[in-house]
Amino acid sequence: MSNAKELRERCHQLSEERREELKSVLNRYAQEYFSAKPCKAVIGNKKCKPIPIHKSIIDFERKSIYHEGCLAWPNFSKDQLREELEDLGFVLTENLYFCISIPPIQKGKKLTFAQKWMRKINDNYSAYCHNQKKLANELYSTFILDLLSIPAEEIKICKGYTLFCNYKYNFENPISIKCYSYIKRLMGKDRISEFYEDGEYKGIIVYH
Repeated sequence: MSNAKELRERCHQLSEERREELKSVLNRYAQEYFSAKPCKAVIGNKKCKPIPIHKSIIDFERKSIYHEGCLAWPNFSKDQLREELEDLGFVLTENLYFCISIPPIQKGKKLTFAQKWMRKINDNYSAYCHNQKKLANELYSTFILDLLSIPAEEIKICKGYTLFCNYKYNFENPISIKCYSYIKRLMGKDRISEFYEDGEYKGIIVYH
């Protein structure tokens, strides 16, 4: 015969399962939303930017962590969800948006789930930047080889610079903004830049 103890055990089991589900949702959120971003929500940083993970506090009833509904919150009440997030080490704020922040890591203190979550995001971002920088160096070498192979009749010598007329970047695959920024940095270091005249692209210039 079933009794109230078994019922409470079932309730406790569901609570534990949903707590683990919450961690899983947050980890997926970090992986999908922060795939190429750092976490800037660390309290005490000058540029601390709490993360809005809800359109508004009323959206809790819709069980959606994304505006598009890509991920769903576990079936907690609003108050319980707040408590669970705080237990994981997040600091919550409510205004127009429901936001989370992370306390800074303190030497000698055990990391909370929130701090590990933030560290993983930033470690992934560092790895992403490293890979994008490596790709930029490879593409930049190809870019220089392309310029070297341009026929002389398509190159104009001007006062103070050489113009490679109408040169177009010829990357095989689309590149990220981050990768492109690294390529632009390499170009600036070597005094190479895009050239526009009256707002019209004319090619690549190499300063003498």
